[in-house]
Amino acid sequence: MPSHPHDAAAAAPPILFPFSKMAPARPEYFWWPYVPRGKLVLLEGDEASGKTWLAVELAAWITQGKTLPGPEKPKGEMPRRVLYWSSQHDAAEMLHERFQAAGADLSRISFLTSSADNDPLGKGRCFPTLSDPEELSKALQRERPALLVLDGIECYLLKRSARFGRVLATLAAEHRCTILAIRRKARTPAGRPINLGPDDVAAVASSLLLCARDPENPRHRVLLQTKAYHSLEGKAAGFRIRDGRLRWTEIKDFTEDELLRPAKKPEDGKPGAVEEAENFLQESLQDGEKLSAEILKSAKGRGISRRTLFRAKKNLLVEARREGLEWKWKLEDPSKKAGTLGTLDKTTPNQESRAFLGMLEKEQRGRERRYGSFDSFKQEEEEARAVA
Repeated sequence: MPSHPHDAAAAAPPILFPFSKMAPARPEYFWWPYVPRGKLVLLEGDEASGKTWLAVELAAWITQGKTLPGPEKPKGEMPRRVLYWSSQHDAAEMLHERFQAAGADLSRISFLTSSADNDPLGKGRCFPTLSDPEELSKALQRERPALLVLDGIECYLLKRSARFGRVLATLAAEHRCTILAIRRKARTPAGRPINLGPDDVAAVASSLLLCARDPENPRHRVLLQTKAYHSLEGKAAGFRIRDGRLRWTEIKDFTEDELLRPAKKPEDGKPGAVEEAENFLQESLQDGEKLSAEILKSAKGRGISRRTLFRAKKNLLVEARREGLEWKWKLEDPSKKAGTLGTLDKTTPNQESRAFLGMLEKEQRGRERRYGSFDSFKQEEEEARAVA
């Protein structure tokens, strides 16, 4: 006799259904393409990389019925309920404060605890076990939330949790509730990242999101989508924590390997790679406009990579213009960029977010229209070819 209801289902004969009888279904999103509706989403990252901040921001959007960034925006979106469970943060203190700062409708957020039978200490810290998923299903049926956040699923590294991801994905589909599972990554002594918690969650999740510190600015974070089952992966989005809440900054171009690479601390008194490239650019352009080919060639002689040089160029607001077959660079007047992503410190937090969301929407729409051929570094490649 099967010991688990899912074991009984697995023992039943397979059911074959031809594709010719299936109707194509277009997925819906809370945030295209990062967070689909009624699906399992896995958000992972190192300790203090901003995972909970992102979950709180998403929950606040949903409780307010706000229009989320991206080209696919639902019409007439209504405020919805959110269930939140965390193994790492106290709801009455840290989470409550963060939800308030994010502008969430607190009446639509409930902190998920266990029943008295599963919580002998009365602290509300025990979660329904996977051997009895009906308890979680009853909570979803009663509250009918649009989002369930499980912050800290690495707590369930148990033999009986082998089907953890499959159970969550099934619950998400049955209750039309997006389940955001948050998992912390650990590091080996050599700095190599390793996963904690159930291993099957990433396999069945419809979207995988990675949160990490910005390698160029540890005070900033980056959200990178590494898997999008129903669409193209979204652009990497930068953010920072300012005035007690999450603020979007700009679109980034990091890869997963770059974000997970162990950080190398610069030697005392020596600048980092990007800072060194910025100093080089300021020195090269202090007398005015200069051919980019000459700058790239000089940078290569100093051991500055093209990628690092272009990041420094972006930080310094270096203006590039094409003249015939050649490109020319010059330091741009910062006053021309007031109120944009180039001078975030001179803008209000609301202006910051609106500027970022507008840029994200424009980039995503272009990326989808070109079926993935959109390349934000097209100009860089043309300049590099000119040098070659």
